[in-house]
Amino acid sequence: MEISTRARALKPSPTLAIDARAKELAASGVDVISLGAGEPDFDTPKAVVEAAHGAASAGKTKYTAVAGIPELRAAIASQLSKTHGLDVDPAQVVVTNGAKQALFNALQALVNPGDEVIAFAPYWVSYPDLVLLAGGKFVSAPVDDSAEPDIAALERAITNKTRGIILNTPNNPTGAVYSRARLEELVSVARERNLWILSDEIYERLVFDGQSHVSPAMVGSEGLARTIVASGFSKSYAMTGWRLGYLVGPKEIATAATTIQGQVTSNVNTPTQWAGIAALRACGEDQRKMIAEFEARRSLVVAAMREALGARARVPEPKGAFYLLFDARPFVGKRFRDHTIDGDGKLVELLLDEALVATVPGSAFGAPGFVRISYATSRANLTRAMERIRGFFAEVR
Repeated sequence: MEISTRARALKPSPTLAIDARAKELAASGVDVISLGAGEPDFDTPKAVVEAAHGAASAGKTKYTAVAGIPELRAAIASQLSKTHGLDVDPAQVVVTNGAKQALFNALQALVNPGDEVIAFAPYWVSYPDLVLLAGGKFVSAPVDDSAEPDIAALERAITNKTRGIILNTPNNPTGAVYSRARLEELVSVARERNLWILSDEIYERLVFDGQSHVSPAMVGSEGLARTIVASGFSKSYAMTGWRLGYLVGPKEIATAATTIQGQVTSNVNTPTQWAGIAALRACGEDQRKMIAEFEARRSLVVAAMREALGARARVPEPKGAFYLLFDARPFVGKRFRDHTIDGDGKLVELLLDEALVATVPGSAFGAPGFVRISYATSRANLTRAMERIRGFFAEVR
């Protein structure tokens, strides 16, 4: 049987591939430290687990409305009112199988064949393929030196085929948190060029140094009217395997997304939906502890990487999420023992094979020459990993 052109054009997720290889090595007895996957190492809060068990025990295991149980949609709308200051109708909320399905649904609802969609590089690895699946053309625009969207570059990238912009703040892979001022500029461009904004806010709670997350939906009436928010529970509530996300947008988009989901997966796992309500209502303290720990890990990794690389490469300080993206271009063309480092892919390969530390090449995120580190693991593991990385770069000549 012949595989479709669409399927052949898709690429496996490099982050999942690297994590799988690291796990294979670990299963065979190799002492690998994985700094590759974007998965919190914390247990799901007890209140969430108990809510799921209680729902299942009470017989809440049947199909629900495709868009989710009314109680969860209302809870999400209420939460957005508190965190974003928005007046959200539960009818604008669609509960999805993770934030990835929220992105998929939105793009399927918005993109026609040949439409162009812009995202800022570095961008999350799945954006190009999600746009491709919707029949669109993915276009990247750069960020500036502060890792925020370059508005002048955005304007140069817009054509008469451009229909929308994908944003991700806090950002994967840079950890950048976009400022209100920059988002105001971006919303102004979207208004002038009649573009929608798909805002991936899966890391919205994981913000450090007393900063606040700002959504483009919070930027005046134009921002609210043009923005579709995709978010979920995976990162901020340590619920990655629960696959619980949501889309929030104008009612016509929510209705279209619901119709699409009805033909693809139907409703999200029913006990998980009830667990989501508990996450929103009862896990504030768990979340605060997790954010404080991530902030401490961030400081540990930044200090260690700056020591390991010295003046040879720039190591920025992330302001959110749990990633650090460092500039490895100064090491391209250099040698590690008998190996030539001919790019970020080779550097990541050597770090895994020689230092037994799994990382991700920046080229997977549209940032060739960079390397992403995830600090979603214990401080003990991070300390060991940083020692290995320091030893590795000490031998790069």
